[in-house]
Amino acid sequence: MCSSDLKRRAHPAYKANLTCERTVYKAKKENLNTYVVGAGLVYGLGESDSVFHDLFKSAWHCQPVTLYGSGSNIVPTIHTSDLCTAITALAQEPTEQRYILAVGAGADTLGEIVQSIAQHLGNSNVTTVPSEEAMLLTDAAAEYMSVDLKLESAAMSGLVAEWACEEGMVESLAKPVAEYRQARNLQPICVFA
Repeated sequence: MCSSDLKRRAHPAYKANLTCERTVYKAKKENLNTYVVGAGLVYGLGESDSVFHDLFKSAWHCQPVTLYGSGSNIVPTIHTSDLCTAITALAQEPTEQRYILAVGAGADTLGEIVQSIAQHLGNSNVTTVPSEEAMLLTDAAAEYMSVDLKLESAAMSGLVAEWACEEGMVESLAKPVAEYRQARNLQPICVFA
C-alpha cells in the first residue's frame, strides 16, 4: 500500500467499504493474488436492482425519467459483461497492479444517459429534481448519480480484449435496452385507435 492509501479517510457511510478494501489488499500471499477493483456504475444484463433500474422502469411505463440535478455531471459506467471479462482476465493473467479502475471509455453525462434511456424505452419525458432536493433524498440512486468524475483506466484496455460496450452507455444503449426487455420478457405493443 502506498502512503496515500493509508491516509485515506472514508465518509462514515463507507468505512466498511474502505475496511474491506484494505483487508483484501493485505490478504495477498505467495499463492494468492488479491485485487481491489473499483467499478463505475454497472449497467446491462437486465438492470436488476442496479442504479439504473428505476430509470429503465420509468421509461418503459412511459412515466417521466428522473434527472437528478442539472445533468452536467460525468458518470463513470461499465457494462456488466465488460466488468466480468476484466475480472476473469485478472484471475487468468495476474498483473502487478493491484488497484484496478474498471470503467468504460465513454464520458457520458447524467443528462445524456437519462435522455437516451427516455428516448430508447419511453416517450422522451424527463423530469428534473433540483440538486438541492436530490441531496436530501435517501435514495441510493440519487447519491450514486450525483457523482461527477471523468475516469480513465489504462489497465482496462489490457484486460478486456473484446468489449460489449466500450464506447460508453449512451453510444451503446441499444444493447442494454435489448437485455432489459429480454430479461423481463417485455414486448412493445402498438395500439391503433
